[in-house]
Amino acid sequence: MRTEAQTPEFSRRVRAADLEDGRETAVSLAADAAERAALARRFGLTDLVRLQAAVRLLRTGPLVTATADLEADVVQSCVVTLEPVPAAIRDRATRLYADPGPADEGEGGEEVVVQIDEDDPPEPIVDGAIDIGELVAEEMGLRLEPYPRSPGAAFDAPAGEDALESPFVVLGRLKDGRR
Repeated sequence: MRTEAQTPEFSRRVRAADLEDGRETAVSLAADAAERAALARRFGLTDLVRLQAAVRLLRTGPLVTATADLEADVVQSCVVTLEPVPAAIRDRATRLYADPGPADEGEGGEEVVVQIDEDDPPEPIVDGAIDIGELVAEEMGLRLEPYPRSPGAAFDAPAGEDALESPFVVLGRLKDGRR
């Protein structure tokens, strides 16, 4: 998790005060070579070939809805062979932002109760701005394949005496005093 003191690798801040109530604002953004290299390190990618997005912001009173159509071309390492695995990400993400209230600013405060079946609460608008670049970077990260595999790559577990035992079998022997 990032602290407020850290500047994200792909920061594109939009001042919330510049967003007109009830009117949509469109912003296009693309990561340059240095930003892509920094994001590749952050997300453990072999390469981030391209990252761009079209973001629409709609202010409705204290709330701002950000909708990002993002496109990324990434290269990850195969978890079996370590060969490069290229992938294309094309997706839409929507997030809700809100001006922080007094409780959000550290003045007093109330206990926050999160209901599992409800929508996520709005993200806070920090220092009067929404970082749509960080929104795009985070959403790209969420869409990365967690265990990328090269076509045809398969993990062959050892057989015979070298076969891996179930951790539960090993724990059972330890519980019974056997090794």
